[in-house]
This record gives sequence, C-alpha cells and structure tokens, in this order.
Amino acid sequence: MSRPRDEAGSGGLRNLFVTLLTVVLVGGLAVAVPTLLPAVLRPLVGGEDPGTAGTAAAGPGSFAFAATQRGRPRVPVTWSSCDPVRVEVNLDGAPDPRTGLDHVRRAMSRINEATGLRLEYAGRSSARPRWDQGRVELGPGDLGDPDPVLVTFSDADEVPALEGRVAGLGGSVVVERGGWRRYLTGQVTLDREALAELQDRPDGDAVAAAITLHEFGHLVGLDHVEDPRELMHATTTTQRDLGPGDLRGLQALGRGRCT
Repeated sequence: MSRPRDEAGSGGLRNLFVTLLTVVLVGGLAVAVPTLLPAVLRPLVGGEDPGTAGTAAAGPGSFAFAATQRGRPRVPVTWSSCDPVRVEVNLDGAPDPRTGLDHVRRAMSRINEATGLRLEYAGRSSARPRWDQGRVELGPGDLGDPDPVLVTFSDADEVPALEGRVAGLGGSVVVERGGWRRYLTGQVTLDREALAELQDRPDGDAVAAAITLHEFGHLVGLDHVEDPRELMHATTTTQRDLGPGDLRGLQALGRGRCT
C-alpha cells in the first residue's frame, strides 16, 4: 500500500512542528502551553553573547526561525551555545534500525558542523513520542539537567499528526526566564511507514537521510521556507543536503547565549 507523502517533513501540517511548548516559570513550577509561532523569513542575526559560530554559506538563500525572542522579532530562540544537547534514540519501529540510527547520527553531525552546537548521542531509549503532552512540570534543577532530546519511529496510529502527507515531526520546548527564551529539550519522530516505502526506491536512502536532517533542522530552530533550493522547503525536492539559506539560518542558531 502506498500513500502520498511530504518527504521533507510535516508540510501537510505546516505549523505542527512550531507548535512548541512555551514554558513559563511560576514559583519553581513550569506550565507548558502549546503556542503557534509564526513562520517569517528572517535575516541573518544571532542572539547576544554569541557562542561558537557555525559554517557560513556562500549565497544568501532563504531561511526562517521557528521562534524568536519576545519583542525582538529578528533574534531567534536558540539552544544554549555552551552546553551539549543530549540525544537518545528509540529504534523500535524503525524499518531498518541500523540505517535509521546511521541517519540520525549523520544528521546530528551535520547540524553540529553547521551550527557549532554539540548534539551528542546519549544512547538508546525505551520512551515513546509525547506530541500530545500539553503540560510539563519542571523544578529549578530541571533547567540545568533537562531530559535528552528523544528520537522515535512511529505511525499515525500512535501519533495522529503523522496522518497523510507527513513523513516526520521535529520541535523543541521553549523556556523563558528573566525575559529570555531558550530551547530546553525536544523530540523528532519519523514516520516508519514512509521510511519503509522509501526502501523500494533507488534514491530511498538519500531521501530518508534528508527527511531526518530536515527534522533536526526543526529541532534546533528552523522553520519551513518556500525556496525549493533549501532542505527546509515544506515538501521534497531534489535537495538532499542543507542549502545556502539553511546554512545561514543554522549559523545564526549556533550564536545563541550561553545560558
């Protein structure tokens, strides 16, 4: 059985991956409220107190940030530039676990190269995706030792947002403290049925790797763009690697504060 797919990511649900959990700290307790954030093209800017810069692109390209600082629409929400981002992977449901893990590790390496961030593989997990979670409780200590990013392989029965032309989801939790927003943790979920279908295509491995990298782009803060030359285009094109705008956006996302 086959069905149409958006192989580059959740184009059929364009705002799903930017339905981020905005966490507001209240007396040591954080309540997460789903918030739709706009997809707006942004020029190249970084946060204050920049950390390690990522790779620059040769051309201007197009990119957009998934979230920006309150009252500062040209400054993106970023991960802390000085702390590692731990990533755990649950390979249950992956059509080919070895290949799936390889795609994840390669995507992490590519994001690290482009941003200067440190996404670190933290091993296997048994946790399942939590896209329907609308409340997160955090103590003060959780900000310094957050849960690892979770990568999973699932289907529309478990994650309804994967229904139809959606091959993957990616997004992060935003926390705000002292008027400054940053990403704390996040998740990537890949549609195992879409990946299984790709195994029968000559270019299937390359497309699956591109889908994985696309979702990691969402994880670190990129939004969809309309330019088909960018990997962050909402639907699949012949683009299999980061485009010039993707690289510029990722460079900016690697320049966030050390928080």
